[in-house]
Amino acid sequence: MPFVKANDISIYYETHGEGDPLLLVGGFTQNSFYWIELTDLFSKHFQVIVFDNRGAGQTESPPEGGYSIKMFAEDTAALMDALHIESAHFIGESMGTLIIQQLCLDHRDRVKKAVLCGPFAKCPAIALHNLHMQLQLLTSGVDRK
Repeated sequence: MPFVKANDISIYYETHGEGDPLLLVGGFTQNSFYWIELTDLFSKHFQVIVFDNRGAGQTESPPEGGYSIKMFAEDTAALMDALHIESAHFIGESMGTLIIQQLCLDHRDRVKKAVLCGPFAKCPAIALHNLHMQLQLLTSGVDRK
């Protein structure tokens, strides 16, 4: 199981196939397994990279809580650096679309094309409440195992 060290955490990732890199960026708490069907489909044409965002799946949670869209985007850029990927195509779902949008703002030369599935620019109140509750659980010190 491959990991890279980035921004003081170990990020879990997998690569499948060959060709132009395509990163699949998950939403809040989604892990790399979420993309299994698309990974099989797209790996026929691309080098597909799936990974777990900080605090999800097999990727470590930050010791001090550090969760922000900007940090998720920096983690993604650091993963690309570790894999020697200068630029890539992206598909994101839900919060993954926010991460890709942040990458477009901060690292536009690294994003060839982006497909945003279920994007939003402003979070509805109920979604903010749910995110707040999930963040409290993630940062409460409860063992995820």
